[in-house]
Amino acid sequence: IYMAYRIFQQCNIDVFFVDWEKRHSRHAQISFWRTVMVGNEWNRMQVQRKSSIEFTLVWVSFFLIGMDLYNRGASVQPGSSQDSNGYDNIALRFANTAFFWLFASFCQ
Repeated sequence: IYMAYRIFQQCNIDVFFVDWEKRHSRHAQISFWRTVMVGNEWNRMQVQRKSSIEFTLVWVSFFLIGMDLYNRGASVQPGSSQDSNGYDNIALRFANTAFFWLFASFCQ
């Protein structure tokens, strides 16, 4: 859904490029390819990833596996020890993983 929204945004935006380069001669036309290259560079800048997936995966793995926080997604009954395995709650596990993923992404 986000990708469709992003494409919709890119299609409905008005962008004006100002060409500051001087003409080489008085009657020379500006090359069409220069306009295409500027447009392609603008498109590349818009879709460039702002966070590194490798960095994020390493730190999420460190927090979840290295610091033994992956089991925080299990429901543990009050009064029982932390070591006893409760049933896995998919919502808690997702929230736990999403929290560390967002934390690692924002730290970049």
